[in-house]
Formats: sequence, C-alpha cells, structure tokens
Amino acid sequence: MRIKIQVIIYIILFLSVNKSNLFSQCAGLDADAGPDLFTCDPAMMVQLMGSIQGTYKKFMWTPSVGLSNAQVLDPMVTQKSPGIYKFKLTAEGLTSTNLVTNGDFENGNSGFSSEYNFGIPGSPFGPDWYGVGSNPHDYNTGFTTCGDNTSGGGNMLIVDGSTTPGKRFWCQTVPVTVGKTYQLEFYSMSVFPVAPGVVTVTVNGTNVGTTTVSGMCDWVKFEACFVATSGSAQICLSEVSGIGYGNDFAIDDIALYEKCIDEDEVIVEIVDLKAVLNIPKRPKCSSEVFDLAGIGSSTGPKIRYEWSTDIGKIISQNGFNAKAKGSGTYTLKVIYTNGTVICEKEVSIDYMAPDELFGELKGIGISNCRLDTIQLDANVLTGSGDYTYRWSPDSLILIGQNTDRAKVIQPGTYNVTVTDKTTGCELILDYEVTQDTLHPIATVQGDTLIDCTKNAVALNSLLTDTSRYQLIWTKPDQTQIKDSVKIKSNLSGKYTLTVIDKKNYCQDTRDWNVKVDSLFPQIDLGSDLVIDCKNNGVNIIPTETSQTGMFGYYWNLPTGALNKETKLLDKISTQSGQVILKVINEQNGCASSDTLLIKDVRQLPIIDAGVNDLLTCKINSINLQGSGPTNANTKINWTTNGGNISSNPNSYTPIINKSGWYIMTVTDTSNSCSSIDSVFIDENKIAPVAQLGPDLVFKCSDTLIAINASGSSQEVTSNTTGRV
Repeated sequence: MRIKIQVIIYIILFLSVNKSNLFSQCAGLDADAGPDLFTCDPAMMVQLMGSIQGTYKKFMWTPSVGLSNAQVLDPMVTQKSPGIYKFKLTAEGLTSTNLVTNGDFENGNSGFSSEYNFGIPGSPFGPDWYGVGSNPHDYNTGFTTCGDNTSGGGNMLIVDGSTTPGKRFWCQTVPVTVGKTYQLEFYSMSVFPVAPGVVTVTVNGTNVGTTTVSGMCDWVKFEACFVATSGSAQICLSEVSGIGYGNDFAIDDIALYEKCIDEDEVIVEIVDLKAVLNIPKRPKCSSEVFDLAGIGSSTGPKIRYEWSTDIGKIISQNGFNAKAKGSGTYTLKVIYTNGTVICEKEVSIDYMAPDELFGELKGIGISNCRLDTIQLDANVLTGSGDYTYRWSPDSLILIGQNTDRAKVIQPGTYNVTVTDKTTGCELILDYEVTQDTLHPIATVQGDTLIDCTKNAVALNSLLTDTSRYQLIWTKPDQTQIKDSVKIKSNLSGKYTLTVIDKKNYCQDTRDWNVKVDSLFPQIDLGSDLVIDCKNNGVNIIPTETSQTGMFGYYWNLPTGALNKETKLLDKISTQSGQVILKVINEQNGCASSDTLLIKDVRQLPIIDAGVNDLLTCKINSINLQGSGPTNANTKINWTTNGGNISSNPNSYTPIINKSGWYIMTVTDTSNSCSSIDSVFIDENKIAPVAQLGPDLVFKCSDTLIAINASGSSQEVTSNTTGRV
C-alpha cells in the first residue's frame, strides 16, 4: 500500500464592501482597511493593506492583538492559528466649521455670557472679574504681560478666578445634531505664578472634562468630546478650585467642531487543510467491500470531500469515510470553499486485492398479481467450484436458501453472496425482479334508473379490449355475464364489473347502482255522475294521493280532449258521456288513468189532466180524471187557481167542488223532471126563468087561452102541469 499527498493552494484576495456609517463623515475622510485576505498556509505571512483618504487626526487598528503594530497602516498579521480574524481600521477627523461664535474674542465682550463681573483696564479687577483684552497686565499690575494664542497681538479672555468653586466665567449655547460627536478645544495659560486655576467644561450641565491651567504665558491646548443628546448644547467653562490668592489665567481660541470617524473592517482567514487516508482492515478478496478512513482530515462547515479511484470501485461515501471494492488507487480530496475561495489537499492510497470471483445471476419470470413464482439461478464462472450461497433478503426467499437456485414471488432487488470455500473470496450478485402489478381501471358508463319510460338499463365497460382483459358482470341476482363489453338488464340493484388483466392477472372492480322509480300517480275521479232536471251540469272533482314530483294532467271530456295541464283542477260538464283523466309523472314517465260516466236522465213524465167539466146545480163536485206514470218514483201534486180541492190532491183523481183552473204537476223523483197539465172546471148554477105573464082567466067562452112564456129562459127543459 502506497500513500501520496498533493497540496493545491489558491490564495484569493477580495475587496471588502462593508463600510461603517455609524459616524458623520468629514469631507474626504475615507478609511479603507484593504481587501479581505485568505491563506491556506499558516506559515505564510499576511500583511494588511490599509489606507486613509482625506485629513485625519489619528488612526488605529483594533484589536491590536495579532498585529505587529496597530499604529501603522500596513501591519503584519502575527496570528498563525487557523480561523477567521477581523481587524478594524478607525480614522478620526474634525469638520472645518467652528460652531463657537467669537471664540478668539476678537469681537470683544460679545457672543457669550458669564456669571463673573466684566471689567476694563483701570477699573476694579479682582476675584469674580473677567475682561477681554490683549495684555493681562493692563487689568492687574500683578499679572504678567503675555500675548494671545491666535496672533500674539489679539484679544484673550482674562479671568481672576472666583473664590466660589464652579462659578461659570464663560457660557455659550450652540446648535448641535442629536447623536453626533463633537470636540471642544481651547487654549489656557496662567497670568499669575501662584495657584494655577482648574477649569471644568460642562455641556448642558454634564461634566465632559477638567484641566489644570498651564504655566505663565504657556498656551496649552485642551480637548474634550461629547455626544449630543439634544438639538442645542450650552457649553460652560468654570473654575472649580475656589482659591482666593492666585487662580488667575487667560483663555483663548475656544472652538467646537463636529467630530467624524470612518471605519472599515478587513477579514483575514487562515486555513490549515489536512488530508489523511487509511484502510483500517484489509479485505481478504477483491470482491469484499472494505473501508476507506479519512480520520484526521480537516472538518468543518466549509469543508467537503471528493472520492475517486482509477480502476477500483467506490461503493458508498459519507464525508471523509467511504466503502470501496477491488484493486486500484483511491484518492480523497479535501476541499475548503468560501464563496470564490478554494483550497484543496488530496491524499491517495494504492491497494492490490487478491483474485476475485466472477459469475452471473439470472431470473425467470416477473412478479404479478397472481403471485407466480420467479426462479433465480446463480452461476459462478471462476473459483474452485466449492461454494456456499446466502440469499438476501432471507424473508422473501420461498425455497432454495443455501443453494444456487432460489424461488421468490415478491418484486425487488435480490442478491446472493457466493463464498469460495477454498480462497474465502466472496462474490455478490444482484438481480432485480421486476413486477407487473399495474391494475386495470374498471369504469362503467350507462343508465342508473329503471322507470316507466325505460324498463331496462344498458351498461358499458370503458375497457373494450377483450383480448387483453376478461370482463365479468355480476348482476343484482348474482348471475354473471362474461366477456361482454355491453349488457342490458331489467334488474335494479348493485351491478359489479370485474376487469382482469390476462397478462398479469391484476384486477379491478367497479360497482354500479341501478335504482327503480316506478311510482305511479294515484288519481280518483269518484263515482259516475248524472245530469237531471235539477242539475243540468255536473262538477267533476278529482282527488289524488299526496305525492311529490312534476305531473301532467290530460283530460278527455264529452266535449273533447283538453290540452295538457300542470295543475289538477275541477271540471264542469253539461254533456253526458265518458270522462277520462290521465296523469303522467314526468320524472319517470309513469301514468295512471281513471274514468267516470256522465248519464243524462232528463225524461219528462207523460201526463194528462183530463177534460174540462162543469159544476151545476145538479153536480156539486167532480172527480177529476188525470192520468200519468204510476211507479214509485212518481210524485203527484194538484194546485188550483180559483178552484178548491176538497180531497186527494196527491192523486190523479182529486175531488173538486169549485170552478177554476186545476193544475196537475207530476214529478219523477229519480231525475227531478216534472210535467204540468191543467183542466178548467166551469160552473153553471143559475136558475132558469119561468115567466108566464100575468094571471089569466079562462072564460067559459074561451076554448083556448094563450099563455105567453116568452119571458122565460131559453134552451131549458120545461114541463107543465095541468091540461094544456
């Protein structure tokens, strides 16, 4: 076994684009920490390449640990341990605008306020007094003669310190921006040799710095910084020692500038790649899978591994570990990647394996839905001829385990491990048992309802190839129809279509439900009707049993057929004949009919009231002689107009005794028909007049005497008594 190591290192520099903007920028101030740096060799020296554009007061690198010098722009990185290091270059500067008004006091006593008394040369001047002038000696002969800081001949603020500590001798309010940093500066010197003053600076009442005034005529600059917390800053200078003798000084060139800081960061990444490769356990045969171990190689989230071989075989890989088989050169490449940064190191190992076995594994058959067995045959082509066999997966082997022939029924990958008992070499043969278990899809189309318009259903199978599929229809009565794509049946219930693939014996079933809708309308016209003398028409009132659905009503009356109606309405008929009502359920086509007969029984009785007659003095009453039907349905009733019925008014022969009209009404109660006839009975009961004139005397001389009866009633029967 031979191991070789090759290292490939790429050093790539890329510019940083992340700038800090947390501080205000002075015009032109730009700190550049240089490009990010990367090295795969920890021994290689890395030098930062910082630069600053514009005017700056000072700069620094942070952290300073790990750098050769934090006060130069191009320090060397002294850190050697692998890792990622960040270094920040910070440049500080000031804006050019002085925010303090009359800070050099060339405009005299203006632009500021003071809690001290203002004095001029020649006037009283002691503790708690200040003046603005060019020579301190002019205000107090004990003060020294000194020029101002600006030009040597200009003005300065001359202060005789108060005995009250903290009393403010100069204040001014200036506009500022919240959050920004400002630097206050001024120059001070002592004008009396005893007890130098102590000056404190406050901003909005907050102490930001204190300084002890320098020596006689020695102008020394003082600086103090603060961050603005409001839109204006009241800056005050006060003397805090309170010493009465001494404590005399001058102030000049008070200035306030906005402070600006520019920062930039550089990243230095040091990577120390390691590639290690070993074979922990050597295989006995080239057919045996063995482990390749890269333990000791570099690891991490940016590390990946690539395995390769020339003539061997990489079975699997998992990071820096892999499984291999066969002779060859195996190579592990350890790769570090970070964006566009690449660093590689690889190691190789040569391995020569003992001779290997060769053979083949064949199968006969495929897995199907009928669970037919598949035969697997292992044929070893090399070796001693004395082998053991181990089939896998063991649970799926039906018969033949530990032999060169096995039988299975399930699909999947099967392998047999063949071991040469003489050499110990192993041969693993694989065979993929395919399956054809694709089930056909049974689909039925057709009718779902048997009703009065259709007394049978037609069902179709969408699979029509009977050469490939066997079709079995099971009807509701469990009888079957085979190998028919289409069937017709008058049975309701569940039909089942079973489709069997003749090639793989897979099958599918589909149920199809057929319902029956044979609900007939329930209609009743009632009993037959009659038209009589009382009713010259009849009402036909149909009734139907409560039912839901859409119905059509078809009437056929004695007068003829009516158009279809959608509501059941009563009908009136004045003619005799047959009435037919047909009701059709329009949802299922079922129809019912009912009939009734209308009879016309209007027949008048044939009657005769008799002949006219006369009541006389001799005949005081008459028995009328009416005639007509005499059955049980006959009702006789006599009425009179002017006359009088003395008896039997409900018979054909009533007795009357007064002249007048007599009306006979005969009614047939079976049909309410009536006939009327009448007879007139007159009356003649006037006595005849017998008038013979005056009495006569029959004389002896008279043989005859004439009697004049002409005044008597005519046309009457008369008779005489005596001899005429």
